Formats: sequence, C-alpha cells, structure tokens
Amino acid sequence: MRKIHLVGLTLFAVIALSAIGATSAFAASEILFLGLEIKELLPIETTGELLLEDTGANPKLDLDCSGTFDGMIEPGGKLFFVEALLMLGGELLNEAGVLNGEGNDMIDCKVLPENTTCEKNEALVTVNLNGITLWHVELLLDTFELSGGEIMTAYLGHFLTGAESGIENVVTPMYTVDCVNPLIGLIEDLCEGLSSARLYVDAAGNLRGSFNSLALAKSTDEWAAESEKTTCSIGGAGTGLVESINGAETDTEGSGGIITAVGGGALTLS
Repeated sequence: MRKIHLVGLTLFAVIALSAIGATSAFAASEILFLGLEIKELLPIETTGELLLEDTGANPKLDLDCSGTFDGMIEPGGKLFFVEALLMLGGELLNEAGVLNGEGNDMIDCKVLPENTTCEKNEALVTVNLNGITLWHVELLLDTFELSGGEIMTAYLGHFLTGAESGIENVVTPMYTVDCVNPLIGLIEDLCEGLSSARLYVDAAGNLRGSFNSLALAKSTDEWAAESEKTTCSIGGAGTGLVESINGAETDTEGSGGIITAVGGGALTLS
C-alpha cells in the first residue's frame, strides 16, 4: 500500500464549519515545540491512514491508503506546509504501474470492502497533478457558543487557496483514482477541493490531525472535524469523502494522523 501527501490527511483543507444553533469566531493560536514558540522552520512528518471515498460513484469506491507526509512548521507556529509524499508498506509506481523509485506520486491503495470493483482489490491514486505537492495550512482556534450556552473550542487546520497563501506553488488538494474494472476497463475519478482537519493532542501526548464527519457539537469529541466533502468527476459536488481511520472505518481519538517533529521533541497547541 502507498501513501498520500496530507495529514491526518495527514492534513489535508479550507474549513467551512458550523453547528446547529451555534455561533463561532476564530482566534489566534499556534503550535509549540518543547513548550516554546517556534523560531525557525521546523521539519515535521505526519503519518496516518486515510479512507478516500466517492459516495456518488456506482459502484462506490472506498480506498484505504496509508502514508507519511513531509512538511515544515513556519516560525510562529501558525502556518505550516505539506510538501512531500513518503511511503509506508508498498511499492512506488510510475504512471505505467511499474516500480519507479523514491519521489513518485502514485499510491497503491486497497479497495474496501473487498469486492470485484477493481482488479486485485487495488487502485492507484495520484496525489496532486503535474508534480505540484505544496499545500499551505493555517492553524486557527475556533470558539463555539452552543445553543445551550456551552462554550467549546477547536483547533482547525485551515488549508489556504493559492490566492490566500500568496505562494506560487500552493494548490488546492486533489487526487485521481485509477481503477481497472474487470468488466468496464479503466475507471478514472478526479476529486479536488478544500476540507477540514481537526488538530488535537491525544491522551498519550501525540499531536494528531483528523479528517472525519462527526459534528462539532460536544467538547468531549476532541477529534471531531466535520470535514467538508470535495467534488469528484464521477460523483459530482459534495461526494468526495476523506476520513482518518486506524484499521477500521470509525471516528475515534486514535484515528487521526500523528504529527511529529523530525528528530523528536513534543509538539503541543496553544
């Protein structure tokens, strides 16, 4: 199986978040390294497992893709980049499906549930076309006042558009799925758009980034992201689902991708 640039997927999205009967406001926030403000570019990696689904496709495609994303946190800890695709457990392939070595952008993903939609229950995923892989993410602290008066906060990874970023190579996250169906032949699906990622520190002290569909309605759901669906060429608008998983298609605290500083050292949120 091959990987995808993210996080947690890993952190893949401009966030359009709402809660029924609630209001929200963004506030300043930052990622800390060893409890201190980040003063210079800090290399990071995000490792996790993603479910990619086009809910409007028939037959529906559920893809299980594991990977690690390279990136950098910028000074001040409010902005970070997702730059490069690494690989966990699988082979790096070129566009012909041939072993191609390090740096290729194609991922060999499992198809879930196992069926005959794709040959060998596998599909190739290409992350960001034309070799452009730079995503720019802003950390925001969103404060919600629920209808009952309860106040909750959520750290959100806000993926910037190229215009918002002002950086030439920043692109909207996108991926293509190539699936060879035994009866139909090659099926290609392009999904792109901005979605939401929740950042949180788990009980073990790991900084995680999570995509999921849980509503931001309870402060106890610290991993809830209410991630916005993207647009896919087969299913149409609002059919591209991205969720963080950990061996099962469930939303839990442990399903978000783990974000670590290269060389070690704790990352926290403030």
